[in-house]
Amino acid sequence: MRRFISSAVFAAALAAPAGAAPIKMTPAVQKDVQCFLLFAVASDQAADDKSKQGTALALTYFMGKLAVSAPGLNLAAAIQQEGEAFKNNTHAKEVGDACDAEFGKVGTQLQSLGSDLQKSEPAPAPKK
Repeated sequence: MRRFISSAVFAAALAAPAGAAPIKMTPAVQKDVQCFLLFAVASDQAADDKSKQGTALALTYFMGKLAVSAPGLNLAAAIQQEGEAFKNNTHAKEVGDACDAEFGKVGTQLQSLGSDLQKSEPAPAPKK
C-alpha cells in the first residue's frame, strides 16, 4: 500500500495539469508539501526496508503537519503544483536538506523522549 501511495504521488507530481489555477499556500505549508513530495519520491526509490520505513515515517510526519496547518488543502493538487515547480528548481537539494534536517531533529527528540521515559519511575496506579 505504501509503495502504491508513493508511486501515485510521484506520478501525480509529474502529471500536473497545464493552466491549473495556482493553489495559495503559506510558505510553511508550501515547504511541508515539498517535503512530503520529496520523501514520497525517496520512498519510491528506496532500495532497502530500513530506508522505506524511514521515508514512510517522514511521509506520516509531514502529512500530520499538513492536516493541522492546512486542513482544507487539496493535497493532490498541491503536490502536482510543487512537482511542476521542482522541474526547474535549482534549489531542490537545499529544500531536501532542510526537510531531512527537520525530520532528523524530530527523530532525535523522539529518541530523547523515549530515553527519558525509560529512566523515569512508573507513575503510581490511580487509587480506586
